[in-house]
Amino acid sequence: MPNTLELMFRKIEKHNMDLIRFSAESFLDNIDMKIKESQYDFSEYYDEKKVYDNTKFLEKSLITFTASPVLYVVKRDVIIKNNILFKPGIILEDNLFTLEVFLNTTRMMYIHQPYYKRRYRPNSTMTDDSMMARKKSFDSRCIIVDELTKMLSKYTSKNKVKLINSRINLMVALIINNYEDIDKKYKQKKIMDVKKLAMKYYYYYTLKKKTHRTWLMIKRIKNLGIRRTK
Repeated sequence: MPNTLELMFRKIEKHNMDLIRFSAESFLDNIDMKIKESQYDFSEYYDEKKVYDNTKFLEKSLITFTASPVLYVVKRDVIIKNNILFKPGIILEDNLFTLEVFLNTTRMMYIHQPYYKRRYRPNSTMTDDSMMARKKSFDSRCIIVDELTKMLSKYTSKNKVKLINSRINLMVALIINNYEDIDKKYKQKKIMDVKKLAMKYYYYYTLKKKTHRTWLMIKRIKNLGIRRTK
C-alpha cells in the first residue's frame, strides 16, 4: 500500500505507541522450498484494538517473537535512548537488535495487514547452504548466545529474563542439533568458549546418554521377558 507508513505514523501518534507490529506474506522467487503461509500472521495472539504494555507484550513475544525488524515500526527514541545497535561482523544480528527493542517497548499495537512481502530466493542469507555460509551461521549463533547471556545481567525483571532465556534456549538448541557438517573439533571448541552454551551442551549430552542407556535397559528387559515366555 502506498500510504502504509503514513497510516502507521498516525497510529503511533494517536495512541502514543513505541512500536507497531504488522503481518507479512511470503513468496518464492526461483527456488523450490516449502514455506508456512501463516508464519507472519499474529492475529491469533493480538487484538488490533488493544494497546499492550511491556508486561503483556513480552508475554505474547514468548510465542510470537520474530527477529526480522522489517515486521514492525518503532519510535526512534526507543532506539536512541537505549543505544540499540546491530552487532557488526555477524549474520542473524537482528536476533539481538529486535530482542532489545522489544525489551524496551512500553506500549505497542498490532495491525493485521500484510505490509511486508517476504521473498525467498537462492543464495540469500537464509537459503545459502554452502560450507562457508554454514560456518558463518554457526559462528554467529555462538556469538549471539554469548551476547544474550550478557543481557541477563542488564535486564532483571521477571518477564524480560524469561524472554531472554527463551531466546537463549532456542539458539542453543539450533546450535547443538544442527551443523553436523562442521568439523567436530572446531564445533566443540567454539561451544566451550561460550560459558552458557557449554553448560547447556554438557547437560544436553549427559541427559541424552542417560536416556539412551535407559532405552537400552528397557529393551533388554523386554527381550528377557520375551525369552521367558517361550
